[in-house]
Amino acid sequence: MDPNRNAPQSEVDGKALASQSGTDSDAIRHEERTPSPPPKENSPPQNMSASEDQKRIKELEATLQEKEQLIAVLTERLWQVAEELGHRHHNDQEFDSISKNFESISAENLRAKEQVTELELALEEKEQVIVALTERLEQVAEQLDRRHRTGADRGMTISGGVPQEVIEEQQKISQDLHAVLELWQGMETDASLSRIELQISELKQIVEKGFEAGPVAAKPSTLVDYLSSPTIESSPEEAVSQVEELPSEQLQPEDQTASVPVEDESNTENSPTADSEDASGWEAMKAKLLAGQGVDVDTDLAKKTIVPSTPPEPPQETLIESTTQSLSANIADSSQRTLSSYKPPLPQAPAEIQYEQASNDQLIQAIRERDQYISQLIKRVREAETAVIPVNWEQLNNAPAELLEKLQVLHHDLEHNLGLAEVEISIERARLSRTESMLQNREEQIRKKEKQMGLNLEREEEKIDDDEMDDDRKKSWLGFLN
Repeated sequence: MDPNRNAPQSEVDGKALASQSGTDSDAIRHEERTPSPPPKENSPPQNMSASEDQKRIKELEATLQEKEQLIAVLTERLWQVAEELGHRHHNDQEFDSISKNFESISAENLRAKEQVTELELALEEKEQVIVALTERLEQVAEQLDRRHRTGADRGMTISGGVPQEVIEEQQKISQDLHAVLELWQGMETDASLSRIELQISELKQIVEKGFEAGPVAAKPSTLVDYLSSPTIESSPEEAVSQVEELPSEQLQPEDQTASVPVEDESNTENSPTADSEDASGWEAMKAKLLAGQGVDVDTDLAKKTIVPSTPPEPPQETLIESTTQSLSANIADSSQRTLSSYKPPLPQAPAEIQYEQASNDQLIQAIRERDQYISQLIKRVREAETAVIPVNWEQLNNAPAELLEKLQVLHHDLEHNLGLAEVEISIERARLSRTESMLQNREEQIRKKEKQMGLNLEREEEKIDDDEMDDDRKKSWLGFLN
């Protein structure tokens, strides 16, 4: 195999020149070693040949020196090329080692990824196993709780492999459970809850059916007394609007309105429970329920007849004068006092605009003007809704008896609906309290089972203040009667 095959062309040429110069130098040295024949004396042609030989020798020496210099240059160049080749070979080796290291690192990364994938699969399998075991554990806890409640585990024999501490702890837990059950049975909560539910249902039926035949609220002598009573929220706007809608001929003077005596409710509130016959139907029913007695719809909610008192008839002249004055005052008030007078003035509408001929700035300005107009209209509506119309009590005193009866009926219906709503709310509150107590008992049982089985399931629970729990428990189903 030729060693100069992979070498560059410059190196081959250098080697050829070096070999040629070496052969020339060997030939010159051989000529120098060979003895020259002695010159013949007195021969001019020999002298001429000797001078020519000397010239030729000098030329050869000069050529030899040039060749030696060329050999030195080529040798130096050869050493440089050899160093470059060695450096390249070293770089090639480093590159090969780096490529091998990269391949090994990539292979290790692939193996690491495969291991991570396998670990993830194993983790998913473990999570599935944990979920299945948790479900199974919950089922076992429910079965164990059921067996404890039914007493099926009392005849079972304990195996000798169970530690004594576990047996003692289970015995202690069973004793505590029996004590709690005895306390629960002694409290008779089921009977109490059923009795409370029956009383609530009876109360709801009484409120639904009894108020229809119950006592009607006492009629005050005038509409002013009725609206100014502390137990009724007066609505002056509706009263004024209804009075203004009626014709002036139907308005009666104050002297002609039927005067009805007003019952004093303060006496019924301050009277004892034994005097329930004189109290109203609702107060009597409340007193009997608080005393633990039964409720009779016929006796407690009997409709009381109210005998109106007839005032003495005034003289005819005085009646005519008062009627004339009241009618004139009503006409003047109705002509002056209208709902529109209490509303703010209507703002001016924005001018129309030609959409085809208007520019962008004009359109933007028109949109802004209309937005401002809409906001002014909304503000006007809000101010009109919140405006309070002053009440003319003299005009309300002359309202007809039909309007007064209608207001009394509406007030009675409102109280009836409020009573029904309060009863429904109390029933729902009682149901929610029972559900809450049941859930708390279940949670305590589950935690006890967890402690028995050595589990420690962390839960993020909201801490409820004891004060709030006490306040909620203090609100009983009789709270709406207070």
